Amino acid sequence: MVAPKRKPRSRQRRKPTFFGWLLRLFSFLILVGGLITIISSFIPPDKFWVPAFFSLAFPVFFSANAILIIVWVLRRRWFALLHLSLLILFIPLASRHIQLRNNLSVNHKFASSIISYNVRALIGNDGKSNITGLMNLIKNENPYILCLQEYRDDWWNKDDNTSKILKLGHFQDYVFQSYFPVKSNRKAMGIALFSQYPIIAKSELRAGSRLIAVFADLLITGDTIRVFSMHLQSNAFQKEDYELVEGLMEPGKPINSDLEVNSRKLAWKMRKAFIKRAYQARLINEAIQQSPFPVIVCGDMNDTPASYAYRKVRGSLQDAFQKAGHGLGNTYLGNLPKIRIDYIFMDQRFKCLDFDILPYHFSDHYPVRSRFYLKKYSFAE
Repeated sequence: MVAPKRKPRSRQRRKPTFFGWLLRLFSFLILVGGLITIISSFIPPDKFWVPAFFSLAFPVFFSANAILIIVWVLRRRWFALLHLSLLILFIPLASRHIQLRNNLSVNHKFASSIISYNVRALIGNDGKSNITGLMNLIKNENPYILCLQEYRDDWWNKDDNTSKILKLGHFQDYVFQSYFPVKSNRKAMGIALFSQYPIIAKSELRAGSRLIAVFADLLITGDTIRVFSMHLQSNAFQKEDYELVEGLMEPGKPINSDLEVNSRKLAWKMRKAFIKRAYQARLINEAIQQSPFPVIVCGDMNDTPASYAYRKVRGSLQDAFQKAGHGLGNTYLGNLPKIRIDYIFMDQRFKCLDFDILPYHFSDHYPVRSRFYLKKYSFAE
């Protein structure tokens, strides 16, 4: 006797629970936010500023997306494929934030070294001068080129900061310009560049009256290179702004009762800074394009690797951290999320040997250092 054939059971689809719908909504928001983060570097904030805020949140979107891949795999849902696709798109941005290579020692007779450091007016947390700390850094690291932002030059004083640095005997020439025209002969805050190599030409770059970079043509073993020390527009946060950000980051920490008003003011300050940096970044990009020599561009950009300013300033240059850095690229030491806002970019004609974030705590930034040489010496590798 032949048994009758059984009819195949129709597979019933499970209806999502309330939690399932919430999870789908969260996934959708992360996917959309992640895509906006990826394209934000291509959108000038002075044309449309909203995507610029998404560039700040890349670590959040990246982490949330990675977690959702695991969640949807465990739930056996095809949403995992969407998040996996976004993760693949995130890889170029992720490499600007973290590098997994080992920190290898560099010993090359053709190598030059450059350090860039926002020194916060050379004022420590105790309110006293930190010039001694900077001088110790110079002695310990012996950079061939030193680029400083928020550098205070007290030229009215016979024993001013610049004189102290030059007396060390490490540098033979320097460039300094104040951020804004100085009306008194008392002091100035600005951008400086010190060099062990001869400086054969020097100039500055301004956006209106505000200095955004100084640059110098250096003569290195018969070749001329152009080095830019830049400092783009800051967010101009005050004490209450930092307190608000800290309150938002730390659950349970008391926040000012005027949270909504203060948040709007904070967002407005950031919007204005995004717009100004967009214009300043384009000016620096134009100056780089006009250089007849291989260029190195370093300094405090006040913006993340996912930003429009980063993409515009970097252009076709190498990012030294991406090329030869290691670990998490955090260069900010202040009371905000740990991010990379200090950079060293190099022309493709340079061989970038390494990139290090140096552990000096004299400011609210870490100094960054890279060693390099022109590729014409490649036979010695």
